[in-house]
Order: sequence, then C-alpha cells, then structure tokens
Amino acid sequence: MATTVVSGRIDVLTARRVERILAREGVAPGEVIRRTWEAISETGKIPADDAKMHDEASSKLREFMELRESLPKVDWLDTLTDSQTKDMVASRYE
Repeated sequence: MATTVVSGRIDVLTARRVERILAREGVAPGEVIRRTWEAISETGKIPADDAKMHDEASSKLREFMELRESLPKVDWLDTLTDSQTKDMVASRYE
C-alpha cells in the first residue's frame, strides 16, 4: 500500500506532555496519527468534533499544566509508602 507523510505543528508544552503519555503507553506518535486519520476516514467525523468546547478544555488544561510544571518538585512525596500516605491523609481529617 502506498503511504504519504503527514506533518503539523503543536506548541512545545503540548508536545512534551503527549510524548510522556505516549512513552508511558508504549505508543509511537505515528501510530496515533495513523489511528486518528483512519478513524476520520471511517466515520467522517473528527474526534472531539465540538471544537469550541475542546479548545476551551485544552486551554484550561494547558494553563493547569503550565502552573504544575512551574511548581517545585517535592521529592519526599515520591518516597512515601502506602501506609505513610494513608496516615498523612487521615491526619488532615482528624
């Protein structure tokens, strides 16, 4: 089957977030693009076709992720055991 190259531009923060998600899921960017284009071809609809709602949600998510990435990393949280985490949460509601 003949193939073609599809390209596009996205902002750096979006690219970084998506790269982390795809790496975690073990999916290549090209696979996501191929699946998306095939879905559009089969259904005649663009995923998340409500563009305005999608854009607003994306904007809010982008703002949140920018804020999140600007916060200092709290390394000690990564080392808590399940039991320590439960105790910490429970102590806030005593």
